[in-house]
Amino acid sequence: MFNVAGDEPISHRDLTTLLVRVAGSGTVDYVEWPAEKKAIDIGSFYANSTKFKTTTAWTPTVPLADGLRRTIEFYRAHFSRYVQPAAGTEGA
Repeated sequence: MFNVAGDEPISHRDLTTLLVRVAGSGTVDYVEWPAEKKAIDIGSFYANSTKFKTTTAWTPTVPLADGLRRTIEFYRAHFSRYVQPAAGTEGA
């Protein structure tokens, strides 16, 4: 099993902020983590790609922001192939 990640850890807050900025739209609502969940929270986690890189000689060549931008552009261009229109909205 492999983890594949970037070279630097990024928090969920920073990742969502980056995603909204790169997308040029969207919002994020941050809510306090429920107290009952904090008791079982694993804390910070980030993936480490060392095993994958060593095994495959792969290294990331696309920075995170560029990868997100490319992904957003792709799905915007091909949205209809992945999401079916809601009932009664075809041709609207």
